[in-house]
Amino acid sequence: MMTGRTDGEIQRHVKAELFCSPGVDESGIEVQVSNGRVTLSGRVPRLLDKYAAEDAAKRIPGVCGVANDIQVMSLQRWH
Repeated sequence: MMTGRTDGEIQRHVKAELFCSPGVDESGIEVQVSNGRVTLSGRVPRLLDKYAAEDAAKRIPGVCGVANDIQVMSLQRWH
């Protein structure tokens, strides 16, 4: 689906969607966009935040795919 949005515009919209999404702690999430493909990285406190961030990115028109490379801090404590 072509929307005519640049990668920079998609990145801004994804960041805004993350900020406005209830239940997402976006403070540790980085957003990169290349040719409409979004890569989410960083660290979040809960597994719910990881998947909610992915869902938020997928809602943005112009996003062709999402790579969710976010690490969950609470899971890392068990290792």
